[in-house]
Amino acid sequence: MTFASRDDAVAWLSARRVEIEMEVWAPQEAARGAASRSVPTLQAYADIWFETRKTQGRALRPTTRQQYRMLLDAFIHPTFGDERMDRITADDVNPWYDALAPGRETVRAHAYSLLRTIFATTSTLRSELINCPP
Repeated sequence: MTFASRDDAVAWLSARRVEIEMEVWAPQEAARGAASRSVPTLQAYADIWFETRKTQGRALRPTTRQQYRMLLDAFIHPTFGDERMDRITADDVNPWYDALAPGRETVRAHAYSLLRTIFATTSTLRSELINCPP
């Protein structure tokens, strides 16, 4: 953590000392709280991912961009768009996948693959989602 001034740092340190003396200091909770505030929703991350995505150093082809946008808007964002990325688990994805696009197996597979690819590029990677078989 950095501070704007020395006085801010001293004030922060003084507050932590008081917490330690009162035996209420919880550094893990504070770190977890700070980390969770910085985790984007799936829609926020996916939209940035979509705009900056490259394959083999080149921008996505127009047809690929169109397909990804359709999958995001029609199948992924309605269910997961407002969820923070660190809160989406295999337990959320499995029922979504099972109910997704009945009779349209190719669309279903593409939507799952896109969701999996987006998660594979995050620093908040959830291994249970990536290892979850479709």
